[in-house]
Amino acid sequence: MHTLDLKLAKEVAETAAASKQSFLANMSHEIRTPMNAVIGMSRTLMESDLPPDLYECAETIESSGNHLMALIDDILDYSKIDSGKLTLETSMLDLTYVVESAIKLIASNYLSKGLVLWYNIAPDLPIHVFGDIVRLRQILLNLLSNAFKFTQTGYVYVSVELNINPLNVAQYLFSVKDTGIGIPKEKASKLFKTFSQVDASTTRNFGGTGLGLAISKKLCKIMGGNMWVESGEGKGSTFLFKVNLQKQPNSNTYSEENHLEELVKECSLQRSSTLKASNEESEQLMTYLASVKTLIVDDNPVNLKVLARMLTQIGISSEKANNGREAYETILNASKTDKPFQLVFMDIWMPELNGFEATEKIRQEASSSSTLPYIIALTACVMTGDREKCMKAGMNGYVSKPLRKEELEAAIHTFIQTTSVNETD
Repeated sequence: MHTLDLKLAKEVAETAAASKQSFLANMSHEIRTPMNAVIGMSRTLMESDLPPDLYECAETIESSGNHLMALIDDILDYSKIDSGKLTLETSMLDLTYVVESAIKLIASNYLSKGLVLWYNIAPDLPIHVFGDIVRLRQILLNLLSNAFKFTQTGYVYVSVELNINPLNVAQYLFSVKDTGIGIPKEKASKLFKTFSQVDASTTRNFGGTGLGLAISKKLCKIMGGNMWVESGEGKGSTFLFKVNLQKQPNSNTYSEENHLEELVKECSLQRSSTLKASNEESEQLMTYLASVKTLIVDDNPVNLKVLARMLTQIGISSEKANNGREAYETILNASKTDKPFQLVFMDIWMPELNGFEATEKIRQEASSSSTLPYIIALTACVMTGDREKCMKAGMNGYVSKPLRKEELEAAIHTFIQTTSVNETD
């Protein structure tokens, strides 16, 4: 009888956990869709010629929208970790790109506050590794965001080096040092607890759920490492974390990859020639982007308008399709001409044909075309496995809603790199 009670209780608990995950997934999707318009359009307004008072209004809307999305993401991540549903992806990554992309996403905030932000990677560090770029960057972004919030003047410094543990296993040691308000030693133990802040006034003064560091520390442990802090009140803080990352065969060190020795020798060259080359490359890039035939696919007219405006600001003109079937027919017809589509932004959940089905049909029936479109998934679905489903259907990239200009530019940058490599081959 006791065994039956335990079995029944286990089934009830599992059902409740599944229901919670389903509820969170649905709520996330429903919230992200309208937030895409709120954040996207507010950013578009900010980049137009607004008077100062209206610019401040648009900035407040965008800031509040981003804050809401950060809270939703924290709750989703904590739920996935807590239920054991979070799994890490293992892919080839460049540690320099991980650090620089995290810094790029938050650099504008630092500039507006007058804070100095820089990084240093040990010259002898192998930078090509296997790991989860999304989660590694998430940890760095959380620490950089906290450092920004709690530092009023001075600097924030990111460092990466090798850490050899007592078992002679190579771990990567990251640190984020700031000149902020610091943390009293007796209260530092609270930092990594769920829904915890150093004290109640922290939430009132600086905001936050108290989930960020708890999530980051759990992610480090999943990666075989840990996270800790060294700080003193009024003396700034240094957050450190180490993770196990497998080095790729024949990986270059940071010094070798960036030709540091050669750069030292060449630093006496005139800056004017460098600037001239940079300007020429920029003009070539803008010319190339203007020539890319692009299609946006979404059944929501507001989302179509948001993305079209964002692409226009980057220098890309686009055509529109309202569902998967219309997109499939438009792309197939264009593939038979001398001007096929090169870049497609594909929403997932649409009438007639969804994004998965449309992509599979495009891959099957447009395979004879000389130019196969590079398809980027555009979706409010961010639960475990969603990215894999997109890749399995034949998509090349993934951007989550609400759209952020930095993530959109990163996806387009990957498209440019991929197409340039293919053309070289």
